[in-house]
Amino acid sequence: IFENTNEYIYLHNLDGIFIDINPHFINNMGYSKEELKTMSVRDLVPDQFKIEFDKYLERIKLNGYEKGLLNVATKEGQTRVVEYTNSLIQGTLGPTAVRGVARDITEELKARNALKKSEEKLRSARDELEKRVQERTEALKKSNQELAEKNIRLEQLDALKDDFLANT
Repeated sequence: IFENTNEYIYLHNLDGIFIDINPHFINNMGYSKEELKTMSVRDLVPDQFKIEFDKYLERIKLNGYEKGLLNVATKEGQTRVVEYTNSLIQGTLGPTAVRGVARDITEELKARNALKKSEEKLRSARDELEKRVQERTEALKKSNQELAEKNIRLEQLDALKDDFLANT
C-alpha cells in the first residue's frame, strides 16, 4: 500500500523532518527521496504559512492527532493544497514521530471555486431577471389601468354622442 497508493504517505520526526516518504509523494513534489529526507515539512510550506506549520507541530504534540489543509510548494514552485490526517507514533518513552496521509485537493478546490463563481453569476442573473419581470409587470399594470380609463372615457363619449344624436 505504501509503495502503490495515490495518496501521500509519510513519516516525520517531532520537528517535521521527513523520515520516510512514499513514491506518490516524491513524484508529485518533484524532489528525490534523498532530498526530502534532508528536509522538513516546513521547507515545503510557503513563507506566509510557515507560522501555521509551527502551530501544527505544537497541536499534534499536545493532541496526538491533527487533521486539516496545508499549502505546500513543489520543487518547481507550484503551490498545492493538501488535506492531511496525521497522528503521533508512541514509543515506550513517549511520542517518537508523526505518521501521515494526505491527498492533493488543489484541482478539487479550483473546481469548487469555479462552481461557486458560476452559482454567484447564476444568482445575480436570476435576481436581475426577477427585477426586470417586476418592472415590466408594473409597467403592464399601469398600461392596463390607462387602457381601462381610456375605455371608460370612450364609453362615456359614445354615450354622450348617442344622447346628442337622440336629442337632435
